[in-house]
Amino acid sequence: MLKYRPDLSPEIDRIIARAIEKDPEDRYQSAADMVSELRRIQKQTARVSRTMIAALPAPSQAAAAAPDTAPPQPAKPPGFRKWWIVAAAIALLSAGGFFSYKYFFTGASALDSLAVLPLVNASADPSIEYLSDGITESIINSMTRIRELRVIPRSTVFRFKGNDADPQDVGTKLNVKAVLAGRMIQHGDELEIQVDLIDVRHQSQIWGDRFQRKLTDVFSLQEEIVGKVSRELKLTLTGETERAVNKRFTASPEAYKLYLQGTYFLGKRRGPELLKAEEFFRQAIETDPDYALAYVGSADCYLIMPQYAGLFPREIYPKAEAAARKALELDNSLGEAHNDLAFLKQNDFDWKGAEVEYQTAISLTPNYPTVYHWYSIFLGRLGRYDEAYAAIQKAADLDPLSPVILLNVAIQKYRVKHDLPGALAGFQKVIDLDAGFGAAYAQRGYALCMEGKLNEALPDLEKGVELSVRSAENLASLSYCLAKLGRTAEARKILDELLGNYAKGNGSAYHIAKVYLGLGETDKAFEWLNRDLVDRSGWVSNLTFDPVWEHYLNDPRAVAIFTKMNWPKVPDNAKQ
Repeated sequence: MLKYRPDLSPEIDRIIARAIEKDPEDRYQSAADMVSELRRIQKQTARVSRTMIAALPAPSQAAAAAPDTAPPQPAKPPGFRKWWIVAAAIALLSAGGFFSYKYFFTGASALDSLAVLPLVNASADPSIEYLSDGITESIINSMTRIRELRVIPRSTVFRFKGNDADPQDVGTKLNVKAVLAGRMIQHGDELEIQVDLIDVRHQSQIWGDRFQRKLTDVFSLQEEIVGKVSRELKLTLTGETERAVNKRFTASPEAYKLYLQGTYFLGKRRGPELLKAEEFFRQAIETDPDYALAYVGSADCYLIMPQYAGLFPREIYPKAEAAARKALELDNSLGEAHNDLAFLKQNDFDWKGAEVEYQTAISLTPNYPTVYHWYSIFLGRLGRYDEAYAAIQKAADLDPLSPVILLNVAIQKYRVKHDLPGALAGFQKVIDLDAGFGAAYAQRGYALCMEGKLNEALPDLEKGVELSVRSAENLASLSYCLAKLGRTAEARKILDELLGNYAKGNGSAYHIAKVYLGLGETDKAFEWLNRDLVDRSGWVSNLTFDPVWEHYLNDPRAVAIFTKMNWPKVPDNAKQ
């Protein structure tokens, strides 16, 4: 045992020895752990001191009466008086090891925000891009389960993919305290990953390591990286959190590989890729029928297929519900599956059930931006506008560079806050972020159209249609504006396109209803709104949020629709 002073407690010897161990795994894993032990020793020695004082003989009456005398003080136990000096010495001795002088003396606070940059695929083989992306996403998902840690989601960090991003610069842009960056190389069935953890505040590397594993050991590799990162961030995980972070949803490497391929194509958000994603998730489920995350992936695919792949909601949503329910049957703690179920209940006009599911999803995954995004839409449609705006702002705080979330912030600035200049600035921010995002142009044009600025709105609406490959929503907005401009023939041409697509199972009756409203054919507009009720697309519940209907909310035909939708309150934003 090391001996620095003969009068020090053996406990101090032990702490010093552990602090300067050669192997980092044998040292203290955080400064807080070491300080905790030192404080325990201090309390023990203090108790010994009090016991010794109590055991001394009582002073004589003469001594007690003499004001200039005092009972002798007991000798303090060895190592008691200078324990704090020893603590400082340990910190200094440890400076070359796990702890740094800077962290110990400036207060070793946890780094409570993290961005995980996409692993660089250094294998020069694009066919394994799904693996580097998938491992990145798995690390993000695991770290997200630590409630005390704000983790930037995939949708934002993947915007830096392939840009040779500087971790320090990314961390500053995303307002996080730490960034994890790395590279991946595959050699046959061997996987090599180099990762580095950067402290953005102090512009320094906290930790770095290289891992080599068989592809079949990818689960333990991810767990090891997540464990190391959480320790280096100085996060103290409870047993429950640690189990959640390290939870393995499948024991099959093959099922996991198929799942990663599914998430890779799901992230593309385009029709053909979504069909590929669904196929990979189906194969993962066939390989491991108890793979809950694969069912969540399937549900996510089905939910966005109507928007991105043109599939009919009435045909595809039942598949989404079956997948989400199966995921929850296997693992009821999956907030993402509760979020999917909330969306489906909302579309079935089960407002109370939807809110329960949204709240459950938030309690289980408080750092999941999509749940706040979807919940804000739910609240907006119910007329709970202040809550809706707070929810979308929370989503933006968690995912600050998501075009679709920032788009919804701008939409709510216009529709909830009636702040057109702020909304226009918000739409421009999204366009600056992603100039190819057609919805940003279309929504800006629609806001201008609703303000009566029809000619100014038209170029944005046309660009939105072009960039979105003629989506039903954007076509309807353009047609409505053309009708209001008196360009009826052009409006009806688009209407014919929408009707043709609908007959093929693409688009929604709601958007056709909007065009008829623009043409002044209100009876047909309400006829198609009622058809949307039957289709269960969910769009008809947008009546109270879409300004195009605000003059019709007290119409008996609208009131009848609200009744059919089990509306929990009478709309109070109708204009006469």
